[in-house]
Amino acid sequence: MQSLTVSSSTSVEFDQAVQFRQLQSQLRDRWQSIENFDRSDCDIIVIPSLTLDQQELKKIKGVNYYEERLLFSLIRLSNPNTRLVYVTSQPIHPSVIEYYLQLLPGIPFSHARDRLLLLCVHDNSSRPLTEKILERPRLIDRIRKAVRPNQAYMTCFNSTSIERDLSVSLGIPLLAVDPDLLYWGTKAAVAKFC
Repeated sequence: MQSLTVSSSTSVEFDQAVQFRQLQSQLRDRWQSIENFDRSDCDIIVIPSLTLDQQELKKIKGVNYYEERLLFSLIRLSNPNTRLVYVTSQPIHPSVIEYYLQLLPGIPFSHARDRLLLLCVHDNSSRPLTEKILERPRLIDRIRKAVRPNQAYMTCFNSTSIERDLSVSLGIPLLAVDPDLLYWGTKAAVAKFC
């Protein structure tokens, strides 16, 4: 009789998938309605990583500024109970942050700025930001310490397996589709049902 063996990498991937699904289930429990989503006391981690084909991204002029595309997330600071951590590859110019915070209705700039933590990996390489973060355990620890785990979630530009890995490393749910389900949003998957 032959025994079945599972490789350790497959076991780790399975464990991470289980941990990720457990984290994701917390999102459902936290927000029973959209009203609670906008008014809840929460911490948001914004990871504007472009986890896409790096060869294609090199063709785009100014692609290094694409990490600023998620700065619209700062609107969440209009809720005085929200804190936000925004991580980038390179520092964002203070005038850009000031511009966004000045757009918040009825919230003094200083109040919003006190609830915003900007972190930077100081790495201008073309690799995805999430990959850079995963290589920096002290940064992961700093992010983890900056948020309240039971009241936090992470958001990103697109969700892939490395964003899932970061979510699991932080112990924070990712407000995005599970990367294992991405196929079902493609034309090929839809074509099977039509």
